[in-house]
Amino acid sequence: MRLGPTMTPMVKYLVIACAGAYLLQSLGDNRAMIQIFGLTPAAVLSKLFVWQIVTYLFLHGGFGHLFWNMFPLWMFGSELERYWGGKEFLRFFLVTGIGAGLLSIAVQPFSPVPTIGASGAVYGVLMAYGLMFPERMIYLYFLFPVKVKYFVAFLGIVTFYSALSSPGGSIAHMAHLGGMVFGFLYMKGCCPRPWCVRATSAGSCNGCGRNSRYTTARDESKKRRKTISGSTDPALSTAYRSS
Repeated sequence: MRLGPTMTPMVKYLVIACAGAYLLQSLGDNRAMIQIFGLTPAAVLSKLFVWQIVTYLFLHGGFGHLFWNMFPLWMFGSELERYWGGKEFLRFFLVTGIGAGLLSIAVQPFSPVPTIGASGAVYGVLMAYGLMFPERMIYLYFLFPVKVKYFVAFLGIVTFYSALSSPGGSIAHMAHLGGMVFGFLYMKGCCPRPWCVRATSAGSCNGCGRNSRYTTARDESKKRRKTISGSTDPALSTAYRSS
C-alpha cells in the first residue's frame, strides 16, 4: 500500500536539486550562498543579479522548510507531470516560480532582504491541481477530508490576506501569492499547451484548436466520482524570507 503517488522523473530531479542545494548550504557557507543565489530585489535591480530570479527557488532555510515544500511538490506535482510530461511540468514550475519572484521584486523593489524557497512554484502547482481536479478529496493534516477546490480557495484567501497584512515578514507571502496568480493565469491562457483550459467537451481548445489534457483530466475525475458514488547593502544582509 502506497502512501502517495509514484514520484515522476522531473519531480524527482527537482527534489534532488533542492536537496542538493540544501546539502551545499549545510556543508558550505550558507550566508554567502543566500547572498549570491537568494532573491534580493535590491541586488537584482541595482547589480543585475538576474540569475537570482531562478536560483532562489532551490535554496531553503532549514530541513522543515525543505520538507514542506518538497512534500506537496511530490504529492500534487507528480500527477500533473503524468498528464503534461516532464518538460511541460518543468516549464510550469519555472514560470510560476519566476513569476512569484517578479511579484516580490515589484512590491518591494529596494528590499535588501533575500527570499529563498520553492514555495512560489509549489503554490502554482497547487493552483493547477485545483483547476484540474477540483472535486477530489484530500486529507488536511492527514485527518480532515476536504475537496481540492475548497482547499485551494481557502489557501488563496489566506495568502492574499497575509501578503497585504505582513508583506515584510519572515515568510514571503507575496511570493506565495505570486505563484498562485501566475499559475492561474498560465492555466487560463490559451497558447500552444496540451492542457489549455479553454476547452470544449470534445477536448479541443476554442481559441487554438489543440487537444486538451486539462479537459481529459477533469472528465476522468468526474467519471471516478460517479463510479465511487454510483543592511542597506544587499551583500551584507543576514536575514532572509522563507518562501
